[in-house]
Amino acid sequence: MNTVAIAPPATKRTKAFAIVGAVVAALVIAQVVGSPSFPSNWYAHLADPINSWQGWLRANRTTHWSFTFFINPLTDLVDFFLTLIEDFLTWLPWFIPPIVVFLVIARRKRWVATVYLIPIVLLFGIGKVPAAIATVIYALPPMIRLTALGIQQVPRSAVEASRMFGATRRQTLTRVEMPLAIPSIVTGINQTVMMALGIVVIATLVGAGGLGQEINQTVRALSPGKGLVVSLAVVAVAFVLDRVSLALVNSPGAKNTSLSRRQL
Repeated sequence: MNTVAIAPPATKRTKAFAIVGAVVAALVIAQVVGSPSFPSNWYAHLADPINSWQGWLRANRTTHWSFTFFINPLTDLVDFFLTLIEDFLTWLPWFIPPIVVFLVIARRKRWVATVYLIPIVLLFGIGKVPAAIATVIYALPPMIRLTALGIQQVPRSAVEASRMFGATRRQTLTRVEMPLAIPSIVTGINQTVMMALGIVVIATLVGAGGLGQEINQTVRALSPGKGLVVSLAVVAVAFVLDRVSLALVNSPGAKNTSLSRRQL
């Protein structure tokens, strides 16, 4: 008797992604077809409205009711508490705040992303090389941890069977443990890519360039509209890389490998 596989119904999230993809594809096709030649620059009309709104906020900061009755009093309240904290820290001896900070860091066992840049800048200076090294140091631990976890979760029976057939440690690692750990390894790649994109803006502080540099320039120029456009570009890159890496995890080969591991 033949069996027919029925595909699961599409979820609302999948339909939303399909609609967004169709709209983006339609806009790209309209740009390409409507132009006699390939466009040299695609301009996103998002910066000008946001910059205009920012100008309106500056002009009405002292007259509009939303500022006079809500935003400005809230700003004064926050500034009052910040002044109290600043006075308290000024009153404390100079060595107490660093000790507290180091104790908190040691307790949490985590470092702020910008801390990775300090020794790199001292050793390699400023430029793309220290930014790349800092990115690798920051983004590589998930890959190492998930790879080690995947190898540790390989069934002991599979390892013993390979040794019974005369496989060396290297052959067991490359032909048994690594293939069975592929889902964890690909998940580690996904997390590494996401963390590398998370430090892309911070790495521009030491001369990395790229989209992070564009974001820093918009912050310095007080141009939130352009900053939003560049940030959307970073989000788009992260989204594409995330979907591609997750597709590798959910590929038939990875699923078959995971199934065989459970059967072992």
